[in-house]
Amino acid sequence: MALQPYSVSKGLQTGAVAGVVGSLVQGILGYLLAQSVGQEIFFVKIATNLGMGNSSVVGGWALHILTGLIVGAIFVSATLKIDLFHLGTTGKAVWVGALAGIAVWVVLLLPATAIFLPGDLGASDFLVGSLIFHVIFGVVTAIAAYMLLRRVIQKDVPAKAA
Repeated sequence: MALQPYSVSKGLQTGAVAGVVGSLVQGILGYLLAQSVGQEIFFVKIATNLGMGNSSVVGGWALHILTGLIVGAIFVSATLKIDLFHLGTTGKAVWVGALAGIAVWVVLLLPATAIFLPGDLGASDFLVGSLIFHVIFGVVTAIAAYMLLRRVIQKDVPAKAA
């Protein structure tokens, strides 16, 4: 069953929640990988470069989750406005989410890296790994949004009279 259209406000709210879910999944996986190779995760390194000092871990995670919230809200609202990207089925959520993850990597990660950690741009393992993690973010966010929207819309539809 395809998901019916949803309002912009539902898209914003659902996208914000789904973006937090996506950023947590991406962040935890990235953190585990970074720790396994003895490195600090990207967003904590940025927080350190921003001068957060002893609060860099908390500040980095907060920035990461806030970014996921904002990106998720914008992304899911955009899927409502652009028919081609409407999250109507799980399969569509997967490919639309993958495209969104690539877009976030290009529009946010690459410029942020160039500004805060320019040395990382020359590391192919960082570039490939961060691209994969952003695709994961997009897919998880889109699937979470699709699942949440299905629940919200089903609650809003009145039951048929017997």
